[in-house]
Amino acid sequence: MRFLAQGWTVMSAGVSAPVVSAFLSDAGRTETAAALARLSPRERQVLILLAQGLPNTDIGRQLHLGLGTVKDHVRVVLRKLGVQRRLQAALLAERAGLLADQP
Repeated sequence: MRFLAQGWTVMSAGVSAPVVSAFLSDAGRTETAAALARLSPRERQVLILLAQGLPNTDIGRQLHLGLGTVKDHVRVVLRKLGVQRRLQAALLAERAGLLADQP
């Protein structure tokens, strides 16, 4: 009850299992691919570095960008991918195979 009072959404296993399955299905992969296709080349670079666990300062240093610019890119990446957190974006990047080609 405490979680509900805090605004959390609660789903039974019977409801959440199909939702998770759908997300991981072909439709989910197609949706992820479409979202990734909307990223500019620079946004894709930022996503890859973000998914590798780099903080904004290191992303900026590696791409020769100011901290404000990196923050803007991260914000746009999250919006285009339809996620709210860096970890969610990193998981999408990993599932899409963006990290497979990285050293």
